[in-house]
Amino acid sequence: MTITNTGDVRLDKIEITDDHQASPLTDQCPPSLEPGESCIITYTYVVPGTVEHGEQLINTVTAQYKVGVDCLPNVLTETNTCTVEIVRPPEGCTPGFWKNHLDLWIGVNPNDGFNATFGVTSDKSGLSNDVTLLQALEVSGSLLNALNRHAAAALVNAHYEDQTLFFPYSPDEVISMYQSAVNTGNYSSTKDNFQAANEQKCPLGTP
Repeated sequence: MTITNTGDVRLDKIEITDDHQASPLTDQCPPSLEPGESCIITYTYVVPGTVEHGEQLINTVTAQYKVGVDCLPNVLTETNTCTVEIVRPPEGCTPGFWKNHLDLWIGVNPNDGFNATFGVTSDKSGLSNDVTLLQALEVSGSLLNALNRHAAAALVNAHYEDQTLFFPYSPDEVISMYQSAVNTGNYSSTKDNFQAANEQKCPLGTP
């Protein structure tokens, strides 16, 4: 932050406070500011983990100075408020992570049928109806199988929505995106979107 004396007389410092700092910031500025002089204060504030994505954080700073003229003992108080919206970076865990951490699955079961879960037929997915979500995480080879693998991981990630893991898609969105891809044959872009989301930082652990 910057505090500037925009007047024509010296200002003597009293106190500078920030409602998100336990201690005053007074010591970071000189005792006085002559007309036109400024003081720059820098500090770090760590946003608590309890603050949700999209929540607004309001920061208020108050500076108190007195006019540096004996016959004018006025105390000047200036308050400035800044509001920022908290943006939490997306998170996701890979197909390999979910294959090795079955105990962390929520919302869906590793043994749930892939086709039934995604609401598609085997001719669309290229997988037989007895293939499970867990088995879909292990398929390899074709572009369609890469889509299947990342779709299964994306669905598990999505069930952590608004919880420990901040995934960019909801379960319904993952299913809708997958259905659209296999119905149109446009596998590549959807696979890439799922893969990019799945390969963000995984807050649940390492593979």
